[in-house]
Amino acid sequence: MYICKECGGTFDEPNVIPEFHPAGDGFVREDFGYCPYCGSSAWEQAYPCLKCGEAVADSDYFFHLCRRCETEAKQGLQDYFDTLTKEELDFLSWEYDSVFERSKAE
Repeated sequence: MYICKECGGTFDEPNVIPEFHPAGDGFVREDFGYCPYCGSSAWEQAYPCLKCGEAVADSDYFFHLCRRCETEAKQGLQDYFDTLTKEELDFLSWEYDSVFERSKAE
């Protein structure tokens, strides 16, 4: 699967348009791929988001999630933090700071 970085369209294969260039006494054929929707040459391999299945460009596929699912994960965590008291937040801050300090020492 491929995705166009210009229009966001997904497709199985890009359109291929040959171009011919002079070379010696003849011509050399060079094939270029283009988005079948908008004609852009700015397309790349795409992979499915592991949560919802939406296509994600290879260059954006750091955590195997699409932008919407990344945003939902951050919002879900923020919503949870908003339910905690100051004391609970202080405890978690202390607990995880000490976990990170221990892992740095190991």
